[in-house]
Amino acid sequence: MDFDWREFAACRHYPTRLFYPRPEEAAKERRARAICASCVVSSECLEEAYQMGTLGEFGIRAGMGEKKRRALFRKRRREERATVSV
Repeated sequence: MDFDWREFAACRHYPTRLFYPRPEEAAKERRARAICASCVVSSECLEEAYQMGTLGEFGIRAGMGEKKRRALFRKRRREERATVSV
């Protein structure tokens, strides 16, 4: 049986819309980030976002907004390219 990290995700009991706050919903964004901060599988969530190419997608994933994810993934791709070209 394959391990499905989603079964352990802290967000699994919350409505999806909580993780897609509008700019004026700062309290909702803080709550989503707090839930992610307590999650034991946030690295798997982040890796899935990377693999699926949803880096700049609106919303909170692994406690990060789209700008932070995009920057992190740009850095990761640069490092991967540097490793391959060495």
